[in-house]
Amino acid sequence: MNTGDIYAYFSERLDCWLACQITGFRGEAGEASTAVLWLDWMQSRPPASEDFSALKPFAKNYFSWNGELEHGYASGGMPDGFILCGNCPPLLPGDDLRAYIGWSCEDDFLTKRCWENSPQTLRDAYRNAKDRRFMLQEKDIPALLPDFKGYGDLGKFPRLTELYFSVFSPELSAYVKSNPFIGTLVLDGRQPPSLDFRGSALEAVSLNPSGVKEIYLPDTANLLALTAAPEAGLKVNAPKNGRFLHLSLRNNAKIPAGLDALRELTISHITGIDLAGAFDRHGEIESMFLQNNNLGRLANLSAISVLKKLKRFRTLNLYGFSGEEFPPPEALPALELLDMEGLPAEAAGAIKAMYKSAAKEGRVKVRLAKERKAQWLAENLDNPFMHWDGDDAIPKTCAKKALEIYKKTKASLMAAPAEAEALCKTYIGEFNKLQRKHKFIDTVFREQIDGALYGLLSQAKAAGAKLDVQTLMAACDSLREF
Repeated sequence: MNTGDIYAYFSERLDCWLACQITGFRGEAGEASTAVLWLDWMQSRPPASEDFSALKPFAKNYFSWNGELEHGYASGGMPDGFILCGNCPPLLPGDDLRAYIGWSCEDDFLTKRCWENSPQTLRDAYRNAKDRRFMLQEKDIPALLPDFKGYGDLGKFPRLTELYFSVFSPELSAYVKSNPFIGTLVLDGRQPPSLDFRGSALEAVSLNPSGVKEIYLPDTANLLALTAAPEAGLKVNAPKNGRFLHLSLRNNAKIPAGLDALRELTISHITGIDLAGAFDRHGEIESMFLQNNNLGRLANLSAISVLKKLKRFRTLNLYGFSGEEFPPPEALPALELLDMEGLPAEAAGAIKAMYKSAAKEGRVKVRLAKERKAQWLAENLDNPFMHWDGDDAIPKTCAKKALEIYKKTKASLMAAPAEAEALCKTYIGEFNKLQRKHKFIDTVFREQIDGALYGLLSQAKAAGAKLDVQTLMAACDSLREF
């Protein structure tokens, strides 16, 4: 690659060629980042030398963007499929860039296509909107629209792009399919057996699939999140058998039928799952992320050895497997990234030894962090702050102190739930002390502190204690100094 080079690749999803220009480099050899400027090119062929004088940067001039460019750094080598079209002077300097944009810009081009194909009346209403609300929850409609008569009334909010509703009713379906700006739909109720999202411009759909037998996704869909275990017979009808879809599951490895060409999979909130046979029909998977916020367990991790096209494998806070279970490099010939944070120390040692040569040769980038010994695991089975241990943003003593506060509060609350209010005040008071001394609690850590307390109160209530959890949490809010 040289500064000024024009490259193009064919996007299966967009069914056209996209192009970019290399505008510079940063860093030393082996760790260099390439400055990439995406070009305003969506054609049936790559750009030729006679096109170069008319090339211009791709500008995001749709929705709320005001002409921002896709110009930033991309790490690693250029992906397969890019072809060199020629070289011309860089359209823009490629030094001192602040963004990291990677080697793909498809989502931006898709968004531009959606905008340009939308009725001018909707675009004008969006641009001129006084109400700039982009997200709407069903529960908020009575307060926002006291005289609500139907989904047509939502035209009052022309910038809506995200909806959080209960059921995909025929009325909601008609509204979503009439408004190409609605890109995200989250459904938390019990749905009808058949869900048909075709005809909409939805990009992301999240739902509880209990009782659902079939789902039809539109061509625009790039994310399907199932928040519970799908029915055994659930079939998802997606373009190209899920080739362009990112599937997100929650604490289960049951991939619905119809997604044999799936390439990207996330399984979150894992407390314990068995991977045996999970991927036998899904050999096209290229990227996988398995994670839990606290401690999760994996059984039969060796099942990923059938994924011969797997390029990126990541795990977070997962245990229960040995080093012998992890496939060696020859079993995963396409692997480029192996990133595991929070794993058994024994397994980490074995994996490091297995992948030492591949990492040294640059074939696989290996990152193993927070390797935990059996004693640590035993001590942290009930520790919502376990991930604080080893976090560079948290003083080392604070992770241990947070666990002490949690355990003391839990023991006292279970023994004397009638004293819950005083115990909650003490709990917050202890974290206030930590904040005064170390000043490390940001928004994320605050949410984790509150979440741990909410979990304790919920456990006590489930055990029979007469507690008003919401009132207690609200009282704590006024006491927090962080």
